[in-house]
Amino acid sequence: MTARFGQRFALGAWFCLSALAGCGPADAGGASELRGGTLLTAPSETAVAEGVACTAASQLVYVLSNRGEIYSFDPPTKVFTKVATLDCPIGAMSPNSMAVDRQGHAWVNYFSSDDDGDVVDGSIFQVDIATGRCQAIPIALPGGWYQVGMGFSSAVTDPTDTLYVAANHAAGACSGVEGSGPGLGVIDLNTGTLSAIGPFSGALAGQNAELTGTGDGRLFGFFELSVAEIAPIDKATAATSAPVSIPGVQCPSAFAFSFWGGDFYLFTAHPFFHSSVAHFTSADGTLDTNYVADAGFTIVGAGASTCAPTIPPPR
Repeated sequence: MTARFGQRFALGAWFCLSALAGCGPADAGGASELRGGTLLTAPSETAVAEGVACTAASQLVYVLSNRGEIYSFDPPTKVFTKVATLDCPIGAMSPNSMAVDRQGHAWVNYFSSDDDGDVVDGSIFQVDIATGRCQAIPIALPGGWYQVGMGFSSAVTDPTDTLYVAANHAAGACSGVEGSGPGLGVIDLNTGTLSAIGPFSGALAGQNAELTGTGDGRLFGFFELSVAEIAPIDKATAATSAPVSIPGVQCPSAFAFSFWGGDFYLFTAHPFFHSSVAHFTSADGTLDTNYVADAGFTIVGAGASTCAPTIPPPR
């Protein structure tokens, strides 16, 4: 549910706290009212299909560092805890994105690029979150899908997770080049086959995105734009509707995205700086761009399983 694009920067992401202040590392800030509406007016209390067990660990948010380390993240306390270091046989590839299933596995996308910054290869590994042990999965990533945003989503009536991916590329709004990516796809984890669903719609067509899903059947994208946007995604058609602007987050080169407790968490970093966390409260549209000013490391992937709560926890 996160990504790191090409080799534009060695570390981090481009993070701006306001359009007037310019771009740079996160500084002091606070909650601000977000104009543009809300994304979830009636979140469901049902996390997963009846009869599917969810462990305490499966209800956490997990993030992936640019050094291949997995941390848990507890949104209410804002605490990151290191869990494991990955041992994937990746060669020269770099970690790019991560999704988490409800069985305690992380699915991590790695990619490699040539001297011109063009992505030339990519793989997905299944990782035991508790130990960091990697297993190469025979998933065939076709050209144009080597570098992807990732997220699991499931329907309340179906206990099976489905892994959705967004094709990412060097071109896009933040590079000054019109986006042309193929949009949304789905991976059959039984056959290792990736099938394209279709392009995103409207102004989001061809744009880079990170994905996060929910246990009550929804899928959302965090789109890399000059001013970032979050939008619901139709899982059958890839159509995007009612995007919401996130004015404090601009042109991240490393970014990650997670849904938890009815809200959205956006992880972004400025080059050579650690990641910050923005908190978007979906029910009333408020945005805190300085929810966590400094995570202490650079985050390139994030994920919460479909066991994660879909409503805010009791206060």
